Amino acid sequence: MCPRGPRNGRRFLALPSRFLLSVALLVAGGAARAEERPVTVLQGRKISVEVPKGWTFGESRDPKTGLQALRWNDPSGEVRLEVLFYPDANGWVSTREGLDSEMEKVFAFYRSGAVEKEKRAVDLKPVTGIGAYMSFTDSSLVGKTLPAGEYRISTTGIRSWSRAYFVFTLLSNSRDAGTYRRALEIVRSGVKEAGL
Repeated sequence: MCPRGPRNGRRFLALPSRFLLSVALLVAGGAARAEERPVTVLQGRKISVEVPKGWTFGESRDPKTGLQALRWNDPSGEVRLEVLFYPDANGWVSTREGLDSEMEKVFAFYRSGAVEKEKRAVDLKPVTGIGAYMSFTDSSLVGKTLPAGEYRISTTGIRSWSRAYFVFTLLSNSRDAGTYRRALEIVRSGVKEAGL
């Protein structure tokens, strides 16, 4: 028996395993890729937004305020994300005091009908600027079976950067779903100044 025989056999068996692992990682990486889309907001400000593969994305003007709104929906219907942009010419919301003040105004509406009354804001830890959010469970929907497209949890917050900020609302029925975490990551790092 040749002493190199078994070693070559092991290498042959190991090669397909490594190859299959590489292919699996490549396929998984491709499935997670997001498309970058250019968007113009706030009278000409250029930003880039991530749209995960398979998700739908749309732009519109809020009918009440005329502000730019962006919307994402995952293909399974588990989450819906909406972002509204606001100017911040004097940089007030990019300070911790200003951010806290704006969040109190935004959160007041949600607290009134939520299960959570005294919950504290969570630091968003965005890649640029500052931000925070809270999750609210609609007390009128607890324990009820909801039709498709309706959600009992609203995760709402603000992300600020130089001279602008956005208010986001992430609707879901679970804070544990991968689609929920993916949508929150879009808010943290997938909405950015073009070229950054």
